[in-house]
Amino acid sequence: MTSPSAQRSANTAGRASEALPPRCVLLIDLDNCPTELPILPQDIACFDRIIVCHGVVEPRVTLATAEHLAAPIAQGRMQILRMKRAGRNAADFGLAFYAGRLIETE
Repeated sequence: MTSPSAQRSANTAGRASEALPPRCVLLIDLDNCPTELPILPQDIACFDRIIVCHGVVEPRVTLATAEHLAAPIAQGRMQILRMKRAGRNAADFGLAFYAGRLIETE
């Protein structure tokens, strides 16, 4: 007969091995890294979730890039967030907020 503490240890060890791998999330500040969006289609498969944030000025996106980004957006794997107010580092603060939300939900 197995003791309750040994049984709990065995159950915990089993759950740890069944744990999901950590999610890989990409956060992009388009105000500081505008060249990231056009090269993103090459790396989309590497990330479980992508959050792109920009200030009040909308970034320019080619039709080819938009076509590649449509599927991850439709699948809910990619979000593009526009800050409603202009301000220095607005996109940075938006990404910091979403990073906190991601940590809270994991």
